Amino acid sequence: ECELRHLDEIETSIRRRNSAVPSVHPSNHSNLIICAAPERSGSTWLYNAIRLLYRDCGMICDSYWIHALRKDAIEARLREAERVGGIVLVKTHEWNESYSDWLVQTFRPTIILTHRDLHGVVKSYRRVGWSDNLPANYVADHLKWKDICFLDLKYEDIVSNGLAQLQKLAQHLFGTNVCSARQDVIECVYFQLLDLDRPSGGGAHIGGGAVH
Repeated sequence: ECELRHLDEIETSIRRRNSAVPSVHPSNHSNLIICAAPERSGSTWLYNAIRLLYRDCGMICDSYWIHALRKDAIEARLREAERVGGIVLVKTHEWNESYSDWLVQTFRPTIILTHRDLHGVVKSYRRVGWSDNLPANYVADHLKWKDICFLDLKYEDIVSNGLAQLQKLAQHLFGTNVCSARQDVIECVYFQLLDLDRPSGGGAHIGGGAVH
């Protein structure tokens, strides 16, 4: 687990230069996006899709993986992003009952999920050498996030038509007008997602890429 900011060379360059495009906030005007999908449900695809959409539009998006969210950690990352006019993207999995109080009420985050048929999740757990049994809170945590989420994409739809799901995601993030002008960016991100290296243990393939 690493709670440091994850930026590639292009993201670092965008962040450093003064010509970065002002980051477009999702429709609820939050500058905090939480990717809270369950494990092996397409969560990595979702995280990278959001990150690459912002990056390839020339917008600053500070992305992090944080196992257990803390108010001080979120506040610090938001302050740093706001200094350069950016968005904060956090990938996490588990739900904590305290989130209803401080996370939702204080930060009004845009929460985006994926979900997957449980039979497929169990098969994926086995492929990567994890337990045959899902964590006891696997479904309950997802339902808690789902109650307050902005969008919930189906894993099987990502596998069967990843471009359509990416377009849906982009429209929810940026709005229809922005996406109409950025169709080339959406298609470019789609092909980048196809080219991501397959993780150890594997995931379902969309073309040449893996979803997990």
